[in-house]
Amino acid sequence: MSKMPSVYRVTEAEAPALVRPDRPDPEAAPFASDQNGAAHLATDRVAPEMSDANEEQQPSSLESLPVEIRIRILENMPDLKTLGSLIHASPVYFAQYRFNRKSLLCRCLQQDLGREVLVEAYAAFNSRSSKIGPRTVPNRNVTDFVDLYGAWRYSSDPAIMLKSMSLSDVRWLTWFHTLTVKPLATQLSTWASTNLESAAAKATEEQRMQAKSASSKETPTCNTWPGGFSVTEQRRILRAFYRFEIFCHLFSGEQHQSFRHDDIARIFLSQFESWEIEEMGCVYTWIKQRYGEIVAEIKWDLHPNNPKFATDPNFGFEPEGAFTLDRDDDEYMNGTIGRGGLRLALHMFKTKDHDKLVDLMGKYLKRSQEYFFGDCMQDVSQADRRGDDNGFNDRDRAEQRGEPMPFTGDGNVSTFCSDNISLDITTTSGSTPHPANTKESAREVAAVVSSISAPPLAWVLMWDGKYCNLYGDYVPDDFRRWGYILWDERRWNSIEGALGLLIRLWASSSQLKMAREDWAWLGGRQPLLVNDPVTTLG
Repeated sequence: MSKMPSVYRVTEAEAPALVRPDRPDPEAAPFASDQNGAAHLATDRVAPEMSDANEEQQPSSLESLPVEIRIRILENMPDLKTLGSLIHASPVYFAQYRFNRKSLLCRCLQQDLGREVLVEAYAAFNSRSSKIGPRTVPNRNVTDFVDLYGAWRYSSDPAIMLKSMSLSDVRWLTWFHTLTVKPLATQLSTWASTNLESAAAKATEEQRMQAKSASSKETPTCNTWPGGFSVTEQRRILRAFYRFEIFCHLFSGEQHQSFRHDDIARIFLSQFESWEIEEMGCVYTWIKQRYGEIVAEIKWDLHPNNPKFATDPNFGFEPEGAFTLDRDDDEYMNGTIGRGGLRLALHMFKTKDHDKLVDLMGKYLKRSQEYFFGDCMQDVSQADRRGDDNGFNDRDRAEQRGEPMPFTGDGNVSTFCSDNISLDITTTSGSTPHPANTKESAREVAAVVSSISAPPLAWVLMWDGKYCNLYGDYVPDDFRRWGYILWDERRWNSIEGALGLLIRLWASSSQLKMAREDWAWLGGRQPLLVNDPVTTLG
């Protein structure tokens, strides 16, 4: 069997200076320039070209500042795009950046991603097979990594984590975020928010959303990234992509072994709150839909009976490069998405030309009979996990007790925390992870328990303001197409009829009925009405 070609290849000349590794990375991916930020990242060739063009010009007042002040300016760039724009525009600041690359990139990554997303990016980088080592049987590499991952999420200082990385690794992390994750986040956020607006408009018999609605409580939102999305919304989306990439690294590709769906739920998904799993579900639903669109378009081009394979001695059976996609669709989808991860997903969304799509999928289609993300989202997977020895965990018990799950807002530090449901965080081996030796201030620690960790408005309304640890099959798939779990209260209130539509469909859904039938303690759960005073914030 031929080895699947890697989508993680990049040449030294292609990579921007902000992110280009000092030596080629075997898992680096090709990319095209991204107008939303990547195109602003200077290449090593920019500095001399700009110097030649400007050597007779007088330096600007900004470039004439003392070195110490120039360093402070670079250190206070709000995000990677702004840093890239500055060093692209100024050879003086480009030269200054070259002297302080690692520290500047680390500071900018922390500023751009925030603590929680940066931990996820760090984990995604380190979950690659080249980092966690070759597959073992049983695959302790996976379970040991998940233990370490849990410790990072709960107690690590991102500054210390970044400091431990080499410059080339920091630049790779920057590159992957800028040229892979952000472009995907941009497309997903627009797709999901547009779906929600269209569904709400149709439900209220409106042909188009008005710029200002009498029922809107705040200024209407827009669908452009990042300005049209709050910091909380952006970080929910970004962490969902990184976590999905970690899932692909651990349970597909070179590290995969025959983990059952309930094993994956216990080992990996149990690390997260149910609404955080739903965030990953939105990513999976979006990528799965695009995969289905591509297969519908190109499956005849790759079918064994296509006349283009007539010269192959195996014509009509299994010619080289042919695939029977309508027969084993789920197995091909799981193998292709799981092995390709976010880099292949990006190519799937960017490639529009038919012949190029045929070529892309012909190279990267991969069949897999292993359990993948969709299998782990099934109701049977959750039931099996809960039925295992020690499978019924603290989150399940919080659901059983009907622990309060208030909506505390999107913009402030939340009072909701896993501690409120008495979670005992343990590793897959049963031991309690040791806290990292950090120097975080009390304010930084408090910021960890922020709105990104609290249940969003839609989740609180759906489950009657009480804790619930269900996901996947227990939620209508259309909700994930709306990105329902990603949005702030502000967005829901700005789209006329959106919250009412969500609650009406949820109250009458077969998924809510199934949850009540499967788990007796949910029998009395009623979704909160949109105008219920419990959901109104002062």
